[in-house]
Amino acid sequence: MTTTTAKLIPASLAREIARQADEPGTTPLRAGQLYSLVAQAGYTPDEIALLAGKTWNLVDLRIGLLDLCQAGQDALDAGTLPVGLAWYVSRLSLPNQRVMLARWDRGDFADAHQASDHASALRELEAPTD
Repeated sequence: MTTTTAKLIPASLAREIARQADEPGTTPLRAGQLYSLVAQAGYTPDEIALLAGKTWNLVDLRIGLLDLCQAGQDALDAGTLPVGLAWYVSRLSLPNQRVMLARWDRGDFADAHQASDHASALRELEAPTD
């Protein structure tokens, strides 16, 4: 049985909002905000991806960036925090986000990949075990 969520705006309007995320100069955070608006109107990341001509995971990743603390958002917008690493950091608790950002700023990691791996390991430690 498939459940359908009510759509609060027509697909044509959702498409226009989602496609704004692809306009030149749109930051990853702004794209996340636009995709989030469409999601709040009842569309899933899969549906938004179809409307925007993107992959579902890109849509989901951009929406996830909205969970970054303000310092992380500022670093992302300033270009000092790579977008891929920003997503890994956004999945952490606020205290661990701050720790990761401080360590990234200090240059404690060889590269963004190593920092992402560390953030992923921290996330596993934070996750409740059943």
